[in-house]
Amino acid sequence: MAIARQVLCVCAFLSLPHAGAEPIRYSVAEEAESGSLVGKLAEDAGLTPAQLSARRARLVSDDGRQHFRLDRASGRLVVAGRLDREELCGQAASCMLPFELLLAEPLQFFRVEVALEDINDHSPLFPEERVRFDIPERSDPGSRFPLEGLGTSILAATASRHTASLLRMSISVSPMGLGVETKVS
Repeated sequence: MAIARQVLCVCAFLSLPHAGAEPIRYSVAEEAESGSLVGKLAEDAGLTPAQLSARRARLVSDDGRQHFRLDRASGRLVVAGRLDREELCGQAASCMLPFELLLAEPLQFFRVEVALEDINDHSPLFPEERVRFDIPERSDPGSRFPLEGLGTSILAATASRHTASLLRMSISVSPMGLGVETKVS
């Protein structure tokens, strides 16, 4: 029982520097190339690159996977390999990759969180390459002419990856030509 109490006290003691400390936060686009800069981790932790080397800095994640690499010489945090948001977080609204920056002598650690930003890499599908329709000459200004099937296909393709989004297309006529406006909400 005494050993369990000692282990508990050591764990509580080691957690003190971490308690209440705000994590260092970054964001990176999914599928960023290996070696892409995420942030200046040494600087943001209030350390120098020399301290990172002297204190044998390393990154430790809960799941044991190394998504990022620390360049001890420069203090930069970089992408270690391809990051696929859907693979790592599924359809979750946000995708956070947490880990610790661990330093030795004296023992110190910083919580780091990297938000993996979604890129729109899923193009909408169109039923036809071109859609033709006629606008009568006697049409009133402000008249609307639906593009049958087009909006449904775009909405379906968009909704398959982003369930909370809505895509609207509007076409406006001016003396200078035809304008197309697309809004995602």
